[in-house]
Amino acid sequence: MLPVDPEALRKGSSGDSSAKLREVTTRARDIQRRRFDNGGAGACNAVIPESAFAEWCPMESDAEELLFVAQKQLRISARCRGRIFDSINKALRSYR
Repeated sequence: MLPVDPEALRKGSSGDSSAKLREVTTRARDIQRRRFDNGGAGACNAVIPESAFAEWCPMESDAEELLFVAQKQLRISARCRGRIFDSINKALRSYR
């Protein structure tokens, strides 16, 4: 997925139609459902256990490097990292 262009947001670009967004969302949900039907621990990406991230949601190398640098600079422990992922999952669940 490509990052959002900040300039497009500033100009109020209309982007994709609701129908297109619904199609993309439905396709993503179907992929998630199939993934979790085959031994997954949740119903969607928002509830993936941290232990399954590497298998189901591998990070791009630059994102992994950013996380690594942040962990070192902020001295984030493995336990804290897990809590961060848990907080993100809880926030995503409450958002829906």
